[in-house]
Amino acid sequence: MNQSFWDPILRRINERLQTPEQAEELVLDLLRGAFSFGVLDQLPLWERLEPAVQQLSPENRLRLDQAFFPSLENLLPSTRYRATQKAALLRDGFLCLRMFEFQDSLQRAKHKLPEWQPLLRQAYVGPSHDPEFEFLFALTLAQEKQELLPLWRRLCRLSDPWPHFQYTRIGLQGLMLLPQEDGTPYQDIPPQLYPGLVAMARAIDGFGQGSEKAKSSFWLGCVGLMTQGFPRSEEDWTKRLWPHLGLDKKEAETAVRWLSPRLPGLEQKVKKGTYGKGVLSPPGPEETKQIKRQIQSKTWSPALVKNFAHKHLQYAALTGDVDYLDRSFCNLAEDLIPTDPDLAIELLETAREWAPFDPYVWSELAKARFAKQEEVVALSLLWKARRRFPGQESFSNQLGRHFQDRSPLLGELLYQEAVRLYPNNHHNLNALADLKLSQGRPAQAVELLEQGLRLADRAREAAQQQTSGESQKKEQRLSRALAVSYNLLGRAKIQLQDWAGAVTALKQSLDCSPDEASYKQLTHLYLQLAQEPEAKECFDQWQAWSKGAGNWEGFKQGHKQRHKSEQIHREQPDLQAALGDPALCRPLWEEVRAQTEEGQLQLVGLLLSFSGRLGIALSPELQTGMAQLLESTTKNAPEQLATQVQLGRFYYHRSKEEALDFFTRKKLQYQKVMAFDLEQARIRRELEGKVMNLGELRKDYSLFALPLNLEYVLQEVSAIGSQAPSPELLGSLQKLFHLATDAAEPNLSDSLAEQEKWARELLKGCLFKETAKDIKFTPGNWQPVQRNIEQNSQLLRQVRNYLVESVL
Repeated sequence: MNQSFWDPILRRINERLQTPEQAEELVLDLLRGAFSFGVLDQLPLWERLEPAVQQLSPENRLRLDQAFFPSLENLLPSTRYRATQKAALLRDGFLCLRMFEFQDSLQRAKHKLPEWQPLLRQAYVGPSHDPEFEFLFALTLAQEKQELLPLWRRLCRLSDPWPHFQYTRIGLQGLMLLPQEDGTPYQDIPPQLYPGLVAMARAIDGFGQGSEKAKSSFWLGCVGLMTQGFPRSEEDWTKRLWPHLGLDKKEAETAVRWLSPRLPGLEQKVKKGTYGKGVLSPPGPEETKQIKRQIQSKTWSPALVKNFAHKHLQYAALTGDVDYLDRSFCNLAEDLIPTDPDLAIELLETAREWAPFDPYVWSELAKARFAKQEEVVALSLLWKARRRFPGQESFSNQLGRHFQDRSPLLGELLYQEAVRLYPNNHHNLNALADLKLSQGRPAQAVELLEQGLRLADRAREAAQQQTSGESQKKEQRLSRALAVSYNLLGRAKIQLQDWAGAVTALKQSLDCSPDEASYKQLTHLYLQLAQEPEAKECFDQWQAWSKGAGNWEGFKQGHKQRHKSEQIHREQPDLQAALGDPALCRPLWEEVRAQTEEGQLQLVGLLLSFSGRLGIALSPELQTGMAQLLESTTKNAPEQLATQVQLGRFYYHRSKEEALDFFTRKKLQYQKVMAFDLEQARIRRELEGKVMNLGELRKDYSLFALPLNLEYVLQEVSAIGSQAPSPELLGSLQKLFHLATDAAEPNLSDSLAEQEKWARELLKGCLFKETAKDIKFTPGNWQPVQRNIEQNSQLLRQVRNYLVESVL
């Protein structure tokens, strides 16, 4: 094209770059195709725009760069466009960022990675309309140091459920462009590239879709691009790759097989059995134990810990193996929290960056934030983790402990939910029983504790039958848990004035695992019962156990003062009584409103679930507060579809017909949002008896086989009762079994978040724990699964909700 063709186009572009608002409007017009390039309009946007960008002045080029970020940010939550159109607009926008290296927008977009990625995954409508792919590819040019290295590693290994194996190419490109830790370029090949290449071959080979030929050709094509960028001899490539093949022979097999025609030296080494071993190895566990001992003895230094952390980071960066880093950093942070929470937080944040799928990291990080008096941050972490890991009851317990003193009713709500989802966990029963004691309800506490003691006794007996070192540790933990249960039981018996029962329970606590609290409680109890010889004997045993030299006369004097000041435990209102009482609901609702938005939404869901399960009519004030909260949040942030789903569930508790109308309207407003489809189908099944159209939904949501089949099975099992299962139900159950037990299943919920692994494990444990690997479900052999669904329906519903909402 001659210059006369471009002059009017450049003039129009420059005129619209005078203010930020005009520039953003220009970008949107460019993306929508509303800015004409004449005969070039049939070309892709970046090809049309490239000659113009090259001729812009530096000032106007920067203005155009700066306008792309806000334009894309506003486009992400927009509901104005059809799904395919929106995906194409976003795809073209990120492609322009990459092709023109618009660094201002790239750097700003990089910091939006956690927030944007779920929205972009939701916008996926196929490989040709995949804005997430272009976004991540663009970020390969946004690297300042090594802040994106964990992302490239996950991409090379396909450790997140990406929609197609071509995503590994992004990981390889990111590693090729990786700078050093100080931000300067590598003078040679980045060392992280070699293990990335090996892991990439293994991941592609194990991906469900595609033939062997297609996969090997794609991988070898990526290798070709790499060798063009870093020309080396065959001998040099063999020498450089060989140490990394020795880390994991199984992982290296695919790379060796595909590379052997190009690098026969690798195949020859394999035939000779000369896999190199020990070339790279993680820092040993002894070093971790030594540093822990120094922390405990207060002879450590921050430099020692940071040097140790640096070794782990190097190993993780070179190998992609994050397990050692994850375990070691959490292990050290546990001891550092009381003495240096800042350093503990630094370690745990790094561990969370590398292993975001580990719930223990989140739990320890919340503890560290609490230790640093960062209560808001800690609670935000716990609420997010509770939603992210519904299979982990520990987060409800942590939140329950936090609220137990400041808002006992919320504490009870969280403990009740933990007990409901995990009725066989004696720790949850202990926690709820402790709260019941503080409410002055000892009879309810005794009932919970006796249930928990039966569970703990059975678990300890099972551990005693094993002989491994791990089983001995488990038995010790169970003994300590039993001691806590008996101590609580003793306190409950004291409130009930069952003195003999209290003495027996406290003695059993000491038999399980001696501790100061039980010795002290029992000694006071003997004195209260005027049994001074028994009290003196117990006191002496306490001092011998603790190696103390306590004063008996002083203890007796203290007992008299304590006895005078003891208050009668008056019964306090519990959650069930409070929900219908306006006076009690008011402070409860104020505490709910004091939480983060995530916490508010979860607490509303818990309150609705608890009241609906027990048939409690919520007070009008509480209903009004919930409605205002959800409706205002939805109005202010309509792009947050998860809040709209929660609003519809609130309407369901108020009126099923109102909820059905709400979800029907949302289906018309938003195209292909699975959560709206499934909520509508569930309510129609209850109101009208209409069976969920699984075949039609599978067409619309081909990448969501796991939650679709789970929802169908839950609906049908709930509806048929004792009737025989239909062929459709058995077929869906077979599909669900295959999805839950076969990790190599094609399209295994590829659009879902990284927690898919625990979802499969929960399904196996909750549904198919007695099921043979090669079973075919028939009306005669599905009863165990039906029983499991009935016993674990609440937990399965939590899994279903998370899988559906993780893409909103």
